[in-house]
Amino acid sequence: MNDPRVLNGYLPENIDQIYQHLIDYNKEREEKQFQNQLQTCLICSNTIPGNDCIRLHRCGHFYCRSCLNSYVQMTLKNGRFGEKLLCPQNHCQKPLLPNEIKQIIQDEQLYQRYERLTLQQALESMSDVIWCPRCQSAVLSGNGDDNLAICDQCRYTFCKKCREVFHFQETCPKDYLIKQLRLRQFETIRKQQKEESERTRKEQEKDRKRLTKQEEKAKAELARLEKQKKLAAERELLRQGYREVTIDLSEEDTLLEEILNAERMEALNTQQCPNCHVRIEKNGGCLHMHCSRCDYNFTWPTSEGPQDPKINSLLYHSSSAQSVESIREEINKKFDAPEASKENENVVINNRSFIGSAIVKRVKACPNLSCQTLNVKMGDDNWMTCNECLEQYCFSCAEPINGLQHFKRKCDRYTSL
Repeated sequence: MNDPRVLNGYLPENIDQIYQHLIDYNKEREEKQFQNQLQTCLICSNTIPGNDCIRLHRCGHFYCRSCLNSYVQMTLKNGRFGEKLLCPQNHCQKPLLPNEIKQIIQDEQLYQRYERLTLQQALESMSDVIWCPRCQSAVLSGNGDDNLAICDQCRYTFCKKCREVFHFQETCPKDYLIKQLRLRQFETIRKQQKEESERTRKEQEKDRKRLTKQEEKAKAELARLEKQKKLAAERELLRQGYREVTIDLSEEDTLLEEILNAERMEALNTQQCPNCHVRIEKNGGCLHMHCSRCDYNFTWPTSEGPQDPKINSLLYHSSSAQSVESIREEINKKFDAPEASKENENVVINNRSFIGSAIVKRVKACPNLSCQTLNVKMGDDNWMTCNECLEQYCFSCAEPINGLQHFKRKCDRYTSL
């Protein structure tokens, strides 16, 4: 018995052959079983014998011959050939085999047309195949640098690019035309880019002039407001009573630094506690504030913020908030101060200038006749304590005080400068 299915043993070199024989036999038995049973067409849903159906090899879907014939002919008329002729089942992307198509249409002339169009479609998709302009046969173009092509059917010699009779010029007329067209396109694009660039430049120049005009207008308005503020400050300066203080040149820098520190603190985003009048700085968070000194709660005024230095302040006249040199130089120049190297030299400063007023309004001498030290007012509290002799006195009236009774009878304890 030569049937390989019943062999008791086999040679290793025959294993592939035996395996393939078993696969073929299984397919053959499945096909016979399919043909001997009734099947339901997946297109028309009619129940027909299996031998009147065609089962597709690649996907296993089956249909009656009539439905498949109509489907294939309609698909061919729509210009779908080769791998584009797919199984009609929804979402099935398996193409039909050529022998299946031949079995379905059963029309030799139509099948030859299918093969010809499929071959033509395949050739057209190949980059090295062109068509002879005389007999329309396929011609292998080759990989050479020249444009020469020769048809094997009619022996026509032609140019691969322009499809005209072969020319021996180095540049194909078609290449020349394409080059000229690209040059014109490039010139057009460059011209458009140049126009766009010029338009953008003009718009930017227009915006720059507009912004410059707005900036100049803002500067002029700022200068006008600054001038008004300065005139108002000058009028206020003339209305105030004349005062002067005498400063020891050896203590000048220390005093100026204390005044600057007081002004820096007031220029910050600070507010007085409404209860104890201590200054509190706000550096974030909501408007609810809590005084850590007296445990008083209050709402921060929304309109308040860091203040710009006033004209009659040292911060306004100081080129650097970290140094008093520029202020000292201006004071010494304005009030004819002697050289600081001389011992026991003083400078008398009055309140008839902005910088002089900033100093005079902020300091007051201790009422102790044996002391007379100048002390700087910090904040709005008029209760002063001399840094030298610890004498307590009122900044408003410069009189000694002993407890709160003075502020209840005569002066306000808290006043701004």
